[in-house]
Amino acid sequence: MKMSQNRHLEGGSEVIDRRNVAGLFLARFLRSCSMNLQRPVLPTFASSLGADSEKMGMIQSISTMVALPSSLFLGRIADKLGRKIMFTASMALTSLSRVIYALSGSWIHFIPASIIGSISFRTYRPLSTTIGAESTVKESRALVMSLLSLGWMIPGFFLPYLAGILAESVGERAVIWISAGISAVGVITVWTIIRETFRFSEPPELKISIKELLVPNRDLADIYLLKTIDSISYGIWMRGVLFMFMVDAFGVTSSYLGMLSSLRNVLSAIMSVLAGWFSDRVGRKKLLVISEVFGILTLLALILLPDPHAIMVYYPILVSGIIATWSSPYSALLSERTSIRDRVTEITKVDFISSLVGLPFPYVGGSLFRRFGWRAPFLLALPLTFISLLAACRIREPEA
Repeated sequence: MKMSQNRHLEGGSEVIDRRNVAGLFLARFLRSCSMNLQRPVLPTFASSLGADSEKMGMIQSISTMVALPSSLFLGRIADKLGRKIMFTASMALTSLSRVIYALSGSWIHFIPASIIGSISFRTYRPLSTTIGAESTVKESRALVMSLLSLGWMIPGFFLPYLAGILAESVGERAVIWISAGISAVGVITVWTIIRETFRFSEPPELKISIKELLVPNRDLADIYLLKTIDSISYGIWMRGVLFMFMVDAFGVTSSYLGMLSSLRNVLSAIMSVLAGWFSDRVGRKKLLVISEVFGILTLLALILLPDPHAIMVYYPILVSGIIATWSSPYSALLSERTSIRDRVTEITKVDFISSLVGLPFPYVGGSLFRRFGWRAPFLLALPLTFISLLAACRIREPEA
């Protein structure tokens, strides 16, 4: 079976596909606008419908459990049929998830919305990484991908705080409807601007081997280890539950959570570009090690300074450090250590297996918080993050 790759050449050398870079930037910008409007208001909206930290942790675990296997198959289909169609479908699922949240009359309705949103996110992330990697060149890949990440981060400068203010004036449900509308615009943007980076020249057979999907690539064992430990650690305290902890522990408002997100995103944008530039020059590994150090410092701060005023100061700085020194270097590292033919499958598989192991831990974190108080989930996550630091030190750089 013949394959073709959609890449521009100049003098025999690959160059950046500027149209795809622009389209991907816009897609990230619109998806981020949608997310940054919804994220700060969802905890207080959930609370108004009878949810608490434990229930939200349970929903996070359930949605991940359902989404993981489906996203794995969708990743393989993307390698077979092309990146664009699946990327568009992922954006459409995002919009559908927002609509279900907006229509919710009980926290139980958050379960299907969260499942659909989780499927969307777990297909969006590897496809976005793949399209970005295949539209750039190795010599500047981390820097370009960090610049692309600005499309994700810029809406976070102002929208979370604006969302909080709007929620307190017109209500959380109205803000979520706006979020749904913006994500629908993102679907149109992806379909009309982004073009395929890689596809089969003949219609492929879609018979998929379960063994092929589930057996890890031994050449990526070091990445699997690091990602799996991080999935457990961050699942306990960050993914989907940290803001709910703050609502339960301190009674913070949507505007507080919005301001917190805005400060984090501004700092992440500044640090991300510097991290991408640094990664292209000194390697991906050093940045991943630094990211784990930021994770340890964040947990220590949450344990030692459990006060909303202190959190407003250190949370944006430290969590920005985690995001900026992880995202672009990790994406570049993984894309450079996978073959173009199976790239989406391999990237999705790493996410699948690591997330499968980390599946119950948002619920574990929520349960620990409910039973033993604020510090309990962070005390459990801290030694795991130290192990992640050791795993990051063993990462193998991509071959030149």
